[in-house]
Amino acid sequence: MKARDFKIHASLFITLLGVLLIIINIGTESEPGAIPLLITTIGIIWFFFHQRSLKSKQNTD
Repeated sequence: MKARDFKIHASLFITLLGVLLIIINIGTESEPGAIPLLITTIGIIWFFFHQRSLKSKQNTD
């Protein structure tokens, strides 16, 4: 597995984990909670940051 594939899969996994935690927290506590929202946000930012860096590398080649 290449490093870029790992980064994409890891960021998507973290995002899905955050969404799952949000769903569980809403079901149990009737509110999403700060940590699952933070995890989801970090996963989304990581994914888009990685996509942008891939595009910039392709433009320079």
